[in-house]
Amino acid sequence: MIDCKYWQQSPLASLFDDVIFSCDVGILKPDKEIYELAMAHLNVKPEASMFVGDGGSSELMGAKLVGMRTVFTEALEVKSNAKRSLIMEYADYHIKEFSELVTCWKGID
Repeated sequence: MIDCKYWQQSPLASLFDDVIFSCDVGILKPDKEIYELAMAHLNVKPEASMFVGDGGSSELMGAKLVGMRTVFTEALEVKSNAKRSLIMEYADYHIKEFSELVTCWKGID
């Protein structure tokens, strides 16, 4: 809920055309429905989509299961080696700065 409340003040807000928050749609990650809803809302296919997250709530696993490319970011919080290893099982990319997203996006149709 706090993500929704302060989204407009986030430095990331201006980088997104649209967002979907769990608290608004009543579906939590890693339920495949939230990823499918986002893709349907944006009219994109999984192979043309990319999910970026810190790995909490098994979110990367959920995105991976619906066919999205996944990016594990530690830009806001660095994980322990043990947590990082578990999250990396479902990550196509691992970034430490949001500026690295450009590299991840290359190659997506």
